[in-house]
Amino acid sequence: NLAVDQNNVKWFGSWDSSYEPYHWRPGAYSFDDEQDIWHWFTNTGVRTYDADTGWSVAQSGTPQLINTTVAEIAVDTHGNILISSSGGGITVLDKDYNFVSTFQMPGSVSVYQSVSFIYDSGSRYFFGLNADDRLVIWNDASLPNAQENHWLTNLPGELNVGFVYGVTSLVNAFGEEENWIATSQGLFMWDGINWFKYDTDIKRRQYVNGQWVNETLYYVDEERLFGSVRTSPTALFKDPFGRIWIGTLENGFTQYDPETERFTNYYQGNSPLLSNYITCFGYDPIAGNLLIGTPDGLNTLEIGILYKTEQKLRTVKAFPNPFLPERDGFVRIINLPSTSLPAGENICRIYDVSGAFVVDLEENEYARFDWNGLNQNRKKCSSGIYYFVVTAADGTTQRGKLALIR
Repeated sequence: NLAVDQNNVKWFGSWDSSYEPYHWRPGAYSFDDEQDIWHWFTNTGVRTYDADTGWSVAQSGTPQLINTTVAEIAVDTHGNILISSSGGGITVLDKDYNFVSTFQMPGSVSVYQSVSFIYDSGSRYFFGLNADDRLVIWNDASLPNAQENHWLTNLPGELNVGFVYGVTSLVNAFGEEENWIATSQGLFMWDGINWFKYDTDIKRRQYVNGQWVNETLYYVDEERLFGSVRTSPTALFKDPFGRIWIGTLENGFTQYDPETERFTNYYQGNSPLLSNYITCFGYDPIAGNLLIGTPDGLNTLEIGILYKTEQKLRTVKAFPNPFLPERDGFVRIINLPSTSLPAGENICRIYDVSGAFVVDLEENEYARFDWNGLNQNRKKCSSGIYYFVVTAADGTTQRGKLALIR
């Protein structure tokens, strides 16, 4: 396992096994690639690597792990590094790598202290236990400790028997925190008070008095979770734009949009997925691509750019051109050759052939402008030639034209 902390230091966890790879030993490693410094964290202290002499002896007074069988490493919202030692518990270091504390999961004997998943929402901590196959929640913003007891005990039964694949949180339109949880038993959501379960037959059930009752039904013809296929979630990811992506065992992945509360499904029947089994998600913030891991390789899906690196407005083009709204949906106006608009605020205005103003376009998350063929009053524009004018934050302007056909 691996993690990146708030100092951009990379962490690697290694399992204590008799089958050790060459020069790779049990415990946790940190690598500061800017200063080219390696540290090795063990149950006897921290060692430092020297290219000439190798690893130093464990330094006195440095943090010690519970044991060197590392099941997971995570960084919480405060910058603390949480290192899970299978069969022992969790060691906590602060953002400056000083020892903070150790703690264990309640209701788990020492041999089963194998925390394979850790997530901090900022309001509470979530732990997935491997050997015990269950979810454990510390229902407080503070680090778990022996002096207080914020462990949640009244979880639905399914969360006490399933493997935890992912947890993520979002703030909904009402300002409430929603905690989404993917386990081998299904897709769950907890708002801090009520538990909900999403499914393919009933959109959402609520946990009331120890049982699930129907809470929200699907609309007629509404796209359903997992494309209506009975499968299990295997990966969970929230992108920078607030959407949730849910990977499955047998039918690709589903996107959940909190604004519309709708599902959109991608599987081999409607997309070029390499496999319907999704193992993990990642995100490239510069290219704007969702990275989709499968047993047969990696797929990418353009979902929006977080960081714009282009500095200049160069050549703006529209495509498809001619543009048929009923066929194409929208026309894209992009900055070539990078396809990304420059950093800063960019604007685009559409004019008709007479020079009359038609509509102002807002730059979207793909760092481009999309026009659906409607004017400022949301009325359909007629067939004809239209001009677009793009102005960058530095005042640079580029122009182009396109043909709209109805």
